[in-house]
Formats: sequence, C-alpha cells, structure tokens
Amino acid sequence: METISKNLDYYMGLPYTVVIEPDEDNDGGTYFVARILEIPDCIGDGDTQAESLESLAIHKRMWLEDQIERGYKIPEPQQKFSGKFNVRVGPELHRKLSQKASLDKMSLNQFVTEKLAEAVGN
Repeated sequence: METISKNLDYYMGLPYTVVIEPDEDNDGGTYFVARILEIPDCIGDGDTQAESLESLAIHKRMWLEDQIERGYKIPEPQQKFSGKFNVRVGPELHRKLSQKASLDKMSLNQFVTEKLAEAVGN
C-alpha cells in the first residue's frame, strides 16, 4: 500500500473549492474576495478577480505552512460524492413540492433535482 506524504506540496496540490465574490469598499468601489470553502480562515482580496486569486494563493501557502509547523489537522476537499444526501423540510413544504412535482408529471426526486440544478446554474 502506498503511503502519501502530507507535506506542503501535497496540500498545495489538492483541489480545494475556491469562490470569488465581489464586495464594496467604504468608498463604494468594488473589489473581489476569494475564499477556500474547506479552509474558512483562508481569504485573499484584490481589485480584480485575478488579484484576489494571487492574494489567496499567498495566504493559502502561509496558512498551510503554519498549520503543518504546529502539527494541526488540515481539512482536505471531499473528492468523491455519492449523489445522495438527505434533506429535511417541513410538512407543508413537502406537500407543496410533491404537488408541484405531480403537476409537472415527475417524481419528487426528479423535481427537486431539477430545481437544485437550476439554483446552481446547471
């Protein structure tokens, strides 16, 4: 069995989830904030999306170096998804979703899957 050395290069190479969002400064100007979802404390910002990513890369490296030096556990991105998850909703929402799915002639699962895909732009 192969042992993986979890050093800085290992963590730097992982496919972490990066999100970039515009924000406003105190003068009403726009700048961008880049975040790593799996590492909430790791943030970069800049006047452009590219600058925010460059800043994030610097902060990511510094954050990872610090965590490794201290011997802390470092979160890793989830790389495999089963396609299944459970969602609890109130009875009234469940009823409305079921009715709408029925009107659209689809199963509740198909209906909810379609709406979730629309919500994330798929």
